[in-house]
Amino acid sequence: MAITLGPQSFIFSGYVPHHEWQGAHALSLKVYLAGEAVYEVEGGRQRVTPGEFLIINAGQPYTLQIQRARSACVFFAPGFAESVARSLTTRAADLLAEPAASGGPIHFYERVYAADALVLPIVQRMQAAIAAGQTARLWHEERLHELMGALLRVQAVAQREVDALPAQRPATRDEVYRRVHRARDFIRASATEDVALDAIARVACMSPNHLLRSFRQVFGETPHQCLTEWRIAQACQLLRATQQPVVEICAAVGYTSVTSFTARFRQLMGTSPDRYRRQLGDFREVQVGNQWHTAASGART
Repeated sequence: MAITLGPQSFIFSGYVPHHEWQGAHALSLKVYLAGEAVYEVEGGRQRVTPGEFLIINAGQPYTLQIQRARSACVFFAPGFAESVARSLTTRAADLLAEPAASGGPIHFYERVYAADALVLPIVQRMQAAIAAGQTARLWHEERLHELMGALLRVQAVAQREVDALPAQRPATRDEVYRRVHRARDFIRASATEDVALDAIARVACMSPNHLLRSFRQVFGETPHQCLTEWRIAQACQLLRATQQPVVEICAAVGYTSVTSFTARFRQLMGTSPDRYRRQLGDFREVQVGNQWHTAASGART
């Protein structure tokens, strides 16, 4: 179901059994409340799962594949981000003197963002309102401004991460940040495959050694550590939410050996997959990658 949110802005919310699309559109926020979607942007690959979101800039070509997902994707009118940014950073006197003026161009970092306390709660409120039949335009337009303010704060956090990188030139720091995030998104989207360093480097348009050094600078870990943590995080979700046998979960998260999977799971979570499932109530919270999961005391964190 699509709800118009002012000139050229709208939100699509609903269940999608299957959908493929290719092209370019307005600045958009991609959120999936159930299921997942795979995007390909600038030669990279991004998998968006519940609790995450992806930002794609206006005019950026991309492809999309969805299988059985519940989405809540927001499309913003041209100039909307710039207008909101100007209102948040300009003196009141200047806003009164030129209320219709627009700020400088906003170019978001196109990457998969982890769950946060800013963006996703607003989208979830909008989706719940639509599901309940609340389609009042004014209410949704207010949420749209609130949502863009949250996205701009997320962008500001990302910009501080860029500024902290060691490269001398701002443009170099910016480009390294974009490319290593493209690499990380590709790793996660390809987690069920036997991913090679050369393939990751090609996606990032970097040499393998430069990628390894830059990846560690940005994330504090290697690509292999990122891949392992993502696989175990997905396994934790499946162990909690399904009754799939461990051998099936092992294959679903990219392992070909149950022995290797169990050993790695125990290393990160402090217990075996079977015991993790049986005794969830006895565990504490630890962070694996970008997500929090329950783990036995004594687990490596």
